[in-house]
Amino acid sequence: MLFVGRVIPRKEVPVLLKATHLANQQVPVHLVIAGKGKDAYMKKLRRQASKLGISVSWDREKETFGNP
Repeated sequence: MLFVGRVIPRKEVPVLLKATHLANQQVPVHLVIAGKGKDAYMKKLRRQASKLGISVSWDREKETFGNP
């Protein structure tokens, strides 16, 4: 799964983490979060992902996607 965009509370990334956890119970799922967010919020999301035991890559360089 892929999330691209600013990582802010109104985008409901915690819901995506929970959905990834549920999907992972059926098939192997890896989530990529490509975007920037405030450090404290990103840390909170990382803790949640760890507690859920899901595979997540955190790419804070989303601005480079699609650029030559």
